[in-house]
Amino acid sequence: MNQQLMSAEEETRHHDVLPNGQAPSGSMPPEEIGRIANTPGRRNRQLSMLLDEQQRARRVEYEEYILQHEKDVFQMGYYLRKIIAEKLYRDETHRTIEAYGKRVLQMSRRRIYELMQAREIYENVRDSAQIAPANIEQALALKSLSTEMQ
Repeated sequence: MNQQLMSAEEETRHHDVLPNGQAPSGSMPPEEIGRIANTPGRRNRQLSMLLDEQQRARRVEYEEYILQHEKDVFQMGYYLRKIIAEKLYRDETHRTIEAYGKRVLQMSRRRIYELMQAREIYENVRDSAQIAPANIEQALALKSLSTEMQ
């Protein structure tokens, strides 16, 4: 079997191997669980997800704008794109944009990407069109067109 094409079951089994090569049992002693959770690789992954002061400040600024200006969908898309590009959604509690969107912004992943796409379309047409899209529905109606046609 191709090594890159692991099934979900094989991938789960692959990740369920302890550093000593044994599979975990249902009755693992708490000290063993703590030892495994504190292995350097796991700690480094957790620490790399922590935001520094400047990143947290930017995230708060972007979140406040998004939550206070729900009618300004194009600016919401702009700030959502910044949050994703800078990976500001990642922290101890949110590893994915989906988890972050649901918990912090009360938005689905789909809605987040719709807002970002609407902003992109708005940017494409605002300078060249006689009339820029007024809302998300008008912007998304143009998404099937090429950038030049928009």
